[in-house]
Amino acid sequence: MEDFKNGHRSQFSEQWFIAIQDRNYKASTLCNYKNLCEQFKLLGLDKKEIADEAFYVQGSEEKTDEKLRHTINTLNDLRNPIVHEASIDILSLEAISLEEHEVIDLMENINKIVEAIIKVMERKIS
Repeated sequence: MEDFKNGHRSQFSEQWFIAIQDRNYKASTLCNYKNLCEQFKLLGLDKKEIADEAFYVQGSEEKTDEKLRHTINTLNDLRNPIVHEASIDILSLEAISLEEHEVIDLMENINKIVEAIIKVMERKIS
């Protein structure tokens, strides 16, 4: 009802509609960190074990669970604007800049996470 009232006040503008769609899609994705961790629990997987498997580097100051959280949050933050709003910020309508090295780093980290999930699952079933 609140959405309808806000839409009525804004004369059901395109920006109002896009904001609602953005909120709905953002909330329903399994790509955010909280939802992903809930899926790990359902599978009996420990997020810390996955983080360690994916990101542990001897002598590193960076915590593996923070690296996992950062990677997933970055992926989620970039996924929705790129997929649903053609690479623009929904509120400011400004283009989101994304450098090639950022995409490469993100892809490498996602691959590490996937490989870590597989390894952790293989250890659990063997």
